Amino acid sequence: MASPTRHANSLDHVRLLLAALVIFSHSFDMLSRHDALSVFSGGRVAFGGLAVCGFFGLSGYLISSSWDAKRSLAPYLRNRLLRIGPGFAAAFLFSVFVVGAVGAANAGLYYAALPWPTLARELLTLHQPSAPMPGPYSEVNGALWTIRYEFLCYLLTPLFLIRREVLLVLWPIVAALTAVVDVQPCTWLLMFLSGAVVHAYNIRPTPRWAWIAAPGFILSLRLGGDYWEIGAAVFGVYVMLAIGLRPSPFKRTLPDVSYGTYLYGWPTQKLVILAGAASPWVVAALAIPISMALGLASWTLVEERFLRLKASAPLRNANDARVRA
Repeated sequence: MASPTRHANSLDHVRLLLAALVIFSHSFDMLSRHDALSVFSGGRVAFGGLAVCGFFGLSGYLISSSWDAKRSLAPYLRNRLLRIGPGFAAAFLFSVFVVGAVGAANAGLYYAALPWPTLARELLTLHQPSAPMPGPYSEVNGALWTIRYEFLCYLLTPLFLIRREVLLVLWPIVAALTAVVDVQPCTWLLMFLSGAVVHAYNIRPTPRWAWIAAPGFILSLRLGGDYWEIGAAVFGVYVMLAIGLRPSPFKRTLPDVSYGTYLYGWPTQKLVILAGAASPWVVAALAIPISMALGLASWTLVEERFLRLKASAPLRNANDARVRA
């Protein structure tokens, strides 16, 4: 299936909404509150957890498209590293050396106590930094822990797309594991596989069928119990892609600030709370626009510059030029 151009679809807008939902939900978590979805689902999932699932579903669709455009391992891995690595590294270093120091009672003692060898290993292996931060939750940037699992999904993609029939075997196995094992990375893999299935089998999500799938998605959150992830993987990913693949309402291409917004949301919230904000609504109202501004800076100063290296590599076919992942 020829992947829609970035100009033609709304996938970047969906990703930005998901990033904002993560920040919104974390604003409640950090102040020991529950957001509306957590209450609605009986505590099974909050907006933040569902938004991360959405990220993995979108990645499954886009990364599968990216692999099919080349089917060459070295360029594929190079492009994946260029997409995820520089932005992660910039957010990691900013969180440790700027945000952590600002939040510390004594910046000198903070720097002296940093576990330098551990931080270097975490940076190279896409782990969240083990630098301390006062206030609710001790991590200076707890949101970064999901990035390594996304990259692991990237590494697995060529294996389960060697033949698309592999997906039909792997998906129910992972779904069964998700139903009996309460481990978030297993849920994320299921979402990723669902997005990959949509691409591999040339499924075209449409608004008409999305209206039919949406009630199933909502009911799975409310009544699905320990199996809500399966409903989200089947109905939720379909609805999300039906929305994301619709034409963009903007005539001009907008910067893709979603990744940076997600990366900088947590440390921004920590600083807002340390500044005295005690309401989750106030924290979210302040942190979301600030994180979007940092996301724009990340895109302009870091991500876009490295992504130009992708464009300089020779393309195997025209599809590669159209895949935005």
